[in-house]
Amino acid sequence: RQKMNTEIMALYKEKGVIGHLESIDMPDRADTRLYWTAVTTVDTSTTAAPEPAQELFDVRIAIGPEIQDVDPQRSTAVWIMNMLWGNVTEGLVTTNDQGVVIPELAESVEMMEDGLTWRFTLKEGVTFHNGEPFNADAVKFSLDRITSEEFGSLIVGYFKDYASSNVIDEFTVDVITNQTSPDFLDALTNVAMLPPVFTASDPNAQNDHPTGTGPYTFTSKTVDELVITKHAGYHGGAVPGPQTVTGLARPEISSRLAGLAAGEFEVALDIPGELIGEVQAAAYNSPSGTMMLWLNGYNGIT
Repeated sequence: RQKMNTEIMALYKEKGVIGHLESIDMPDRADTRLYWTAVTTVDTSTTAAPEPAQELFDVRIAIGPEIQDVDPQRSTAVWIMNMLWGNVTEGLVTTNDQGVVIPELAESVEMMEDGLTWRFTLKEGVTFHNGEPFNADAVKFSLDRITSEEFGSLIVGYFKDYASSNVIDEFTVDVITNQTSPDFLDALTNVAMLPPVFTASDPNAQNDHPTGTGPYTFTSKTVDELVITKHAGYHGGAVPGPQTVTGLARPEISSRLAGLAAGEFEVALDIPGELIGEVQAAAYNSPSGTMMLWLNGYNGIT
C-alpha cells in the first residue's frame, strides 16, 4: 500500500479528518484501483455521525517504461496492468486480497460433469463504455480474440488449455478446455472483456481507445501520458477514488525521484529500495501479489 505524505496526514488530523490512499497491487492483474476514504471524527455520544464527504481529487503516477501498445489483451506490460486492468477493463473473474479467484463480470461459475466445461452465468445490465451490451457473445469474442494466432497476444501461452466457447443464451456461456485444467480460472483473470463491434472495427481500436466495463474510462493518450477518468455510469455503482488518474512516462529513476520531490506527481513506481531514503516523508512497502513460474515438465528446462 502506498502511504500518503505524513505532512498531508498531519494536516488532515489537525482538521479532524483522516484520509488514506490505498492501492491493491496484483502483478498479473490490474487490480491497482486507487481508493479514497475520508472519515470525519465527531463525538458520537451527542451527535450522529455525518455521511463521509467525497472529496474530489486527482492522482498523477510516474511509470517507468515508455507508452507502447496499450491494447488490454496485448500483454501484461506495466501500462496495461497499472492503468487499464481493473480500472478501464474487467474480466469474467478476478482475485481478492487473499489471491482467491472470485466472479467479476460473471455472476457465478460452475464446473460441468465432463470436467472440461466451465459454465458462466453473467451479470445482467452491464454495458461497455461505448454503449455495447456485455453478454455471452462478448465473452466468446473476447476469448477467441486473445487466443487467436492472428491477434498475436504476448500472453497467449496463458490460455493453452482453451478450446472454444459456446453461447447458451444471452447471459450464459460455456467455456471449454481441451484437457482438465485446474488453474484455468487463474488464467482467465488475465482476459479483459471487450466490446465486439468496436474492437473488431479496426485492428488498432483498443490501442487507440481502450474500452471496457470498468469504473474508469479512457480519456486520452500521448507519447508520454495516459489519462483515465472516473465513470459516472459504472455498473457497480459509485466507487471511491480519484476523479482522474494520469500516468506519466518517466523512464529514468532520477526523473521519478526529482518529480516526487518537486510535487510533479503523487506516486512513482519502481523506486529501488536503496534509494527510498532520498524520498522525504515516504513509506516503502514490498509489493504484494502472486508470482507464477511454469516449468517444462516434458522436455526439461531450456
